[in-house]
Amino acid sequence: MPDRTLDNYPDILGYITGGKRANISVIQVASALKPRVVLAGRPLEMLLLVQNAANQPVQVTATLRLPEYDAKKQKGRFVTKAERLVIRLEPANVGLLTLPLSTLPDTAAGADYKIGMEVKVAPLSHDKPVRIRHPEGGGVVDEQLLPETSRELIQSLKDKPWTVDVSGSTITSKLTVMSGKVGAFADLTPSWTTLWSLADYMDETFLLHHWAHVLRDKVLPALTRPNILPVIQEYTAKRFENVGYTLQEEELRTIVRLLTLMLEYANPRERDMMFLLGEAYNIKKYVEKDKRATQAEGSEAVKLPRWCLAFLRQCNKDERIAQYPVKAIAHFAFDALLEDAMLHSFDRVHNLLGLDLGTLEEQQLYIQQVFEAMNAKRLTFDLLYMPLVLGGIAIADGVHLTKDEKAQGIITALRPMLEYRLREAQKDEHAQEVYKMATQLLDLSASKYNFSEW
Repeated sequence: MPDRTLDNYPDILGYITGGKRANISVIQVASALKPRVVLAGRPLEMLLLVQNAANQPVQVTATLRLPEYDAKKQKGRFVTKAERLVIRLEPANVGLLTLPLSTLPDTAAGADYKIGMEVKVAPLSHDKPVRIRHPEGGGVVDEQLLPETSRELIQSLKDKPWTVDVSGSTITSKLTVMSGKVGAFADLTPSWTTLWSLADYMDETFLLHHWAHVLRDKVLPALTRPNILPVIQEYTAKRFENVGYTLQEEELRTIVRLLTLMLEYANPRERDMMFLLGEAYNIKKYVEKDKRATQAEGSEAVKLPRWCLAFLRQCNKDERIAQYPVKAIAHFAFDALLEDAMLHSFDRVHNLLGLDLGTLEEQQLYIQQVFEAMNAKRLTFDLLYMPLVLGGIAIADGVHLTKDEKAQGIITALRPMLEYRLREAQKDEHAQEVYKMATQLLDLSASKYNFSEW
């Protein structure tokens, strides 16, 4: 494996062992016996922590190497049901391999028994592996980012007597056997437990560095309006099909315009003033430069759009979806895209109308109410329009869904859309205020084109 290090992923193994490790090929290991002192006739387990230090999957074959004789030269006093376990270790993954064994009741007492595990590593990819963890360790582990499913197990493993005594490809641990009586029946079935995987890592900088090539080569080139539009139209119609509120066709088109623009913001066109307003959703700027270097110089931290984070986390689970980025974004990250769009809508409405629309925290709580209403099939006029449709109205004249569409025609079509909702908008004070903001935004757009009969 080349010495060049592109990343230094969290050192889960070192976090558990206190920094102890042995490097065998492209993986890092440590072993422990549970318990380390056992009565004759009782079972125990050989534990092997395995951490992939490469960006490629490997096959790991672990084989128990038991003492052939005990202290009295008696043969076969250590037994196991399955002496070997073969696992597939995905890139960067960390796991716990357990091979149970047992002593026989007449095993001679002794303090110098060695239980070994031979570890063989075979590549599962033709690509040249790149190191993603240093030979002496990895990145710092943030306990808050440990997966909930294995957090308790990871913490319990920190108390084990880990050793890294390796000879060739065999790692050994010392066992003490004491005189005992016949023990209870033991389950000697081997097991493999994943402790940490790429899918568990949520750090934005990490995701950016790991998937920058996918964003650069697959995602950004695909985020063009002809590619985005038909997919977003389909998924928007599906998402709002059963929310307890029937949308007009023009309302759906207004939302589609906004969502399409949100994805276009990721790869902004030069000399287009509209894209300056979506700078917070620009992914291209991160992909084009090495953020690790710029961060060292004090630059801003990586802040990816929510839809991008959702998409990349899904790539962690199945990289194949990157072959169809627009469909994958729509399928796996649609609600995240909606959330981005609603937050952006709050900003656009605030800037255009000068209204106080609350703090970011308050806006996020409100957006949560919108999602809850959609999921519970009780969406209403005010929750639909504020802020999603309002944001769509604010940008409508700048996003054409067909070649023949004109800004004046878009604005003209929005007037009957609003008039249709007038009666609903009069039901309470909040709905009236939302309707008023919608008409103000529409009037602002019309004024740009000097509509004489508005």
